[in-house]
Amino acid sequence: MLMALATIDELLPIFVPIIVYWVCSGMYVMLESLEKYKFYSKKEEDEKHLVSRMTVIKANLFHQTMLSIINLLAFKLQGGNDVGEPSSSFIDIIRQVGIAFAVLDTWSYFTHRYFHTNKWLCRHVHSQHNRLIVTYAFGGHYMHPIEGLSESLGSALSVILSGMSARTSMYFFAFALMKLVDDHAAWCFLETPFTSLPTIRNTMISTIS
Repeated sequence: MLMALATIDELLPIFVPIIVYWVCSGMYVMLESLEKYKFYSKKEEDEKHLVSRMTVIKANLFHQTMLSIINLLAFKLQGGNDVGEPSSSFIDIIRQVGIAFAVLDTWSYFTHRYFHTNKWLCRHVHSQHNRLIVTYAFGGHYMHPIEGLSESLGSALSVILSGMSARTSMYFFAFALMKLVDDHAAWCFLETPFTSLPTIRNTMISTIS
């Protein structure tokens, strides 16, 4: 049924990044015994946790389902069954990825800012994500459905406005989700390629905290 609605080049960028997200999250979970490298001790985690792992996992799966549907529609808007053809040069791909990062990060920053400055949205929508006082590595997609829809639209816009093929977006979203996991893992390793990567959202977030 799903294959009848989408080509393999449209399905790969939907499922591969999600697989990468859970694999990376699982790696952090397996390292949880290395308590000295974590921002919070096991005792602090037990005292401060407001949301169970299973609740976060269920919210992740719901969000990723919605994200997959919206991204599939974005790929269809990009040209139907031709979206996966490798017609772009290396320079074009670099330019497209740069535009996509700028679009996604800018969208994330300003929508996140609005969720903080609008009292109703902050109290009734964004507050769900803020319940992760001691976050899980897979906590990045734990959010209210309204905020999840906003994030999904940002992902779709990054594909449409950058002109990326579905195959290129597979690598783009896989990298973006690896950084999302790293941002929420609450580990204090020395530097990683993700913690050292500057973003609008990370560098300006202090203005809305």
